[in-house]
Amino acid sequence: MAVDLYAGPLTRYYLGDWENVGQAWARENGVPYQVVRPEGDQNTEGKAQLDPEAIRTAICEWRGIMSTGLGENLGVPLDWDEDPASPYFTDRPHWDGYAGLLLLAAHEERPELDPPKVVASEWREDPAYAAAVKEDFANTEYLHILAPELWLPTDFPFTFRFMDLTGHEMNIGSLPRLLEQLELLNERTYKGDPETRLAWRSAAPEPGGPFSAAACYGLSVFLDLAEQAIAHRLPLKLDY
Repeated sequence: MAVDLYAGPLTRYYLGDWENVGQAWARENGVPYQVVRPEGDQNTEGKAQLDPEAIRTAICEWRGIMSTGLGENLGVPLDWDEDPASPYFTDRPHWDGYAGLLLLAAHEERPELDPPKVVASEWREDPAYAAAVKEDFANTEYLHILAPELWLPTDFPFTFRFMDLTGHEMNIGSLPRLLEQLELLNERTYKGDPETRLAWRSAAPEPGGPFSAAACYGLSVFLDLAEQAIAHRLPLKLDY
């Protein structure tokens, strides 16, 4: 099971009218590809026959319910591009890259704890990350990196839990705050400029590889997709 980042209209996401990098490579090379998801998760693959307008209407109603519920906690109502014909952007941080990013953020705030040498399969048990989870991310500058799996292109300081269209409850954060915190983390750690960040992505992280390579890879992928999502006023979503 892979982990991907999708920046685009949620209408297009739920229609299944997009390809992750694995699907695109398989199509271009004539190789069969099957998306495998956790049991009980709704697969977006093969949904192109659904009515785009019906899905767009449902997304807009869902967005309105969230916006009303958050009320005065928002400076402006939630709003973004939901045209199913709008472009999308996607990349694959891989689990090691995603875990490396989370561990990098957790350890940056806990310098007394030694960071791992590699990203182990049981990375969620890492002492720094486990401490952040135990505190419900209440005492971290990296809330919008560590907690959400969906980021909306509206500025707000908090995260919140809400169900998506499939009934899956998730943590939702602010895309501008995510980018701000990614840039802060980069400045405090590896200080990668655009050229360096591109070099970080020359090879995907491998299981058992160096923690620093996995963290840099994940950081670069997230920075790139967050920048593109903000530039096009689109949500950013984890897909796995």
